[in-house]
Amino acid sequence: MNKPNIHNGHGVVSDLTVSIAQRLAKTLVEGRYQEKEVFKDNAQSYVARVEAAGMDCMVKIPRARNRRIWQRFLSLFRESEALQYYNSMQTLRGMNFGCPAPLIAVEKRRAWRVATHSLFAYQYVEGRKCTESDAAVILPELLRLHEKGYLRGDPHKKNYLISNNAVVFIDARIRQPKLFRKLQMHRELAVFLNTSPGGIHHVPAEIKHSASFRTAWTIDRIMRYIRHSRRRIIGQCQSPPNK
Repeated sequence: MNKPNIHNGHGVVSDLTVSIAQRLAKTLVEGRYQEKEVFKDNAQSYVARVEAAGMDCMVKIPRARNRRIWQRFLSLFRESEALQYYNSMQTLRGMNFGCPAPLIAVEKRRAWRVATHSLFAYQYVEGRKCTESDAAVILPELLRLHEKGYLRGDPHKKNYLISNNAVVFIDARIRQPKLFRKLQMHRELAVFLNTSPGGIHHVPAEIKHSASFRTAWTIDRIMRYIRHSRRRIIGQCQSPPNK
């Protein structure tokens, strides 16, 4: 894992030269970049393509996670959100998966080394959004990642690009499951198939007919039903009463 250099009270992790990394960190922290396209800008997160310190990059600020008390508490024992994304991308590239080059991870830690703010930037990659018809090329890459012992995290088709006819992982935060490894991997596969139902035809028969995958598929359906029911109930509670 990269060791952060401290710059103006912020921990900076980057493979760029120190001077370039510091200039990029300062630009991002101070918000002195030029927005090219904003993909998300709400209470949950900020995601945009920007021009910063002469670089065309994607920047992500996990606003909600930066604020959550329990996320700050967990930062005492693990990497900040930004560092997790940075190291995930480096690991993916090291295993020869299509993935943008991570540029920098910046975090602010205060008393007791609690992370209170983090942001992450990676090189912008030209590509098109994936559709359900791309499941045939995404699935082999997701299964290859599973074979190497990793979960992708949020395998929704929106988190892949097709660039030069190759699959590119974006917004990836990989991890190695320690318990119920096969079940967790098959659950992730089921989540992906929920966003691309036609992909079921490209799942290898030995996986599709396994007890583990059938269990994971059932768990995913139950969890989706619970989430949808919860949203419906919350929506009904928040709706104004009929006059």
